[in-house]
Amino acid sequence: MADSETPIQTNNVDSNPQQPALWQRVLFSGPFIGLFFFCTLFAYALLTFGAAEYMGVKDSGVTRELVAHFHDQILRRQLEMAALACLMGLALGLLSSLQWRLVLRSRPALRPWVRGVLHLVTIAALHTFFLLRSVVHRPQLYTEMLYDRGGIFARLQGLATDHLPLIAFDIAQIGYLCVLGTLATIAFWTSRSSWATWRYRRLAIGTTLVVIAGGTGLLVAAVHEEGPAPSLASANQPNVLFIAIDSLRSDRIDGGGPRSGIAPTLDRLARSGTHFTRTYTVLPRTFPSFVSILTGTMPHTHGIRHMFPSPAELKRPRPSLASFLAQKGYQTAVVTDYAGDIFSRISLGFQDRVVPTFNLDAMIRLGTIKLHTNLLPYVVDLFGRNVFPALRGSEKLSDPAWLTDDAIHWLRHRDNSRPFFLTLFYSVAHFPFAAPYPYYRSYTNARYHGPFKYHKSKFGIKPSADDIVQVKRLYDGCVWAVDHELARLFRFLEKSRLFRNTIIVVFSDHGENLYEKNHGITHGEHLFGEQSLRVPLILHYPKAPGQGTRVGQLARTIDIAPTVLELLGFKPPEPLDGTSLVPMMRGETLPLTALIETGVRFPATEATELDRLGIRYSSRFEAFIYDVRTTDLWLRRSFEPEVLLAKHRALLDGNYKLLYIPHRSGVIWRLFDLGRDPDEMHDISTTAPRVLSRMKRKLSRLVLRDPRVLQLGEFFVPRRDHK
Repeated sequence: MADSETPIQTNNVDSNPQQPALWQRVLFSGPFIGLFFFCTLFAYALLTFGAAEYMGVKDSGVTRELVAHFHDQILRRQLEMAALACLMGLALGLLSSLQWRLVLRSRPALRPWVRGVLHLVTIAALHTFFLLRSVVHRPQLYTEMLYDRGGIFARLQGLATDHLPLIAFDIAQIGYLCVLGTLATIAFWTSRSSWATWRYRRLAIGTTLVVIAGGTGLLVAAVHEEGPAPSLASANQPNVLFIAIDSLRSDRIDGGGPRSGIAPTLDRLARSGTHFTRTYTVLPRTFPSFVSILTGTMPHTHGIRHMFPSPAELKRPRPSLASFLAQKGYQTAVVTDYAGDIFSRISLGFQDRVVPTFNLDAMIRLGTIKLHTNLLPYVVDLFGRNVFPALRGSEKLSDPAWLTDDAIHWLRHRDNSRPFFLTLFYSVAHFPFAAPYPYYRSYTNARYHGPFKYHKSKFGIKPSADDIVQVKRLYDGCVWAVDHELARLFRFLEKSRLFRNTIIVVFSDHGENLYEKNHGITHGEHLFGEQSLRVPLILHYPKAPGQGTRVGQLARTIDIAPTVLELLGFKPPEPLDGTSLVPMMRGETLPLTALIETGVRFPATEATELDRLGIRYSSRFEAFIYDVRTTDLWLRRSFEPEVLLAKHRALLDGNYKLLYIPHRSGVIWRLFDLGRDPDEMHDISTTAPRVLSRMKRKLSRLVLRDPRVLQLGEFFVPRRDHK
């Protein structure tokens, strides 16, 4: 009888008589191992931090100053990232626990440390998977961690980005979710006791929820379209859509040169609309150029002469196309990414602004995110810009798909009873040419292993011939990325019956130098060549004259606003420096001239010709000042006269181009006949004295319209009495 009362021992894994201690169960659990793993990654990022970086430039002195003045903001941002690290550690740890409970449920109990090792390996594998997927999708974010270190790290990143398709990761995720779902189903139906049934069925239900959530996330990430497009046609008044593509050169559009053909959507629009093939910016920097475009006035009229105007200058009222159309009942909006941070600094009449912020606080937020590279897959791909709005200001995350999504979302949710004026500004073709998958490898050579494999990462490196080819191909990939998204946007406009009643204007704020002659790269520091000065301009509107034609007359970006106003039947509220191009669209001749000036010169220029020509006035960041309270950043007032004195100027009149280049030893003049010498190889200033004299007089008349400037000999110098 005594033996019959002895409890029956079963082989059930869950009735282990030697349960590990509580501290062992906690220490070697999936969530704790996940916390340990991600906290280690967080600490490693802090310990290996060197200096703050922006646009390929690092400055340890600036970093020390930021820490000294903004340590509270920096600490808060680091705590936010630490919280994210803990969250992801818990999430992956719980997923590991779920996985191994399903796998080991019918096997003998393992020692706690063995379970800990399994969790560590699983969490590391899951993190590596997400990291590798993000590396293939946006390799520019990881070059400092991998490619720039050389050796096996560079080879691993190159192997992944050159050979792995992004869809392979999506298939692997789906496969993993299917395996979890299968294990959950088995656990649900093969439980052998009432207690185990309840336990494992809870486990199966939890796994099923994970599978559903993961599958839904993959579906949302893979599909950009938001369902069928309803009819969004507004009143009879035409809509206006500005599509600006930063740094877009005119030779990338239909018939512009040997590199045309990389933008088939824009080519079709150019052939069906009016294509102005000889259009020039008035200042090849984004801020002053865009203000000129929207106001129809020159920089000396509206007052924005460079990228860093003072708070007082920014507060000046400036009538613009957006403010005027808003008064006429239009709903106005601007949608942009990192290069469009100018719209957060100045009011130009837009009622809705989906734009990044430009100040030191935004840079600190973004710098904190950049610092923790191992968290980027979750920051960027899981949470995105809604949780981390600073991502919109990242020069390595200018994804045109995101911008198109924002534009379509705004169009869907606007007031359909009113016409709209939407400005959509894509930044991906701007330095550092950091296009996402697959565009960064669309035109590049997989055998290239130089410093610019994924983007133009640094200034000041003397490029080889292969480097130059690589940078140009990266640029072409960026243009194609925008073009692909414009095709999606135009399909939406067609389906929603907006396309035919919308004036679509495609343009750029400036072009881009891509190592032609000795002109270096980027824009705005000199006026040599036409690559950074000449921009595409396409106007598409079925009811406008001149559709399906090419106009080869000289035009300026300041002519866009008055042209749109005339097509809408409105008169400008006040005199503009620009002129309507509608007469050109009708086939008439307009003898326009273009005056162009430079902005602030940065010392990191790679234009070797500029190193010999021009006036240097600052070193790195000494010319800038900031407000500790607002974190706004602007050019020191004491540098304003030197910036004005050092400006290069160009005048284009007919086929002639005159360059004014101030130098400490005197003014240098260069004159070119672009009709015979489009590459500016032969200076004719000494062989065509009459043309030179005439062009000098015309240039002086136009420059002296600026109330801040007077002429002293051949120099244009700032007035001391002007406020």
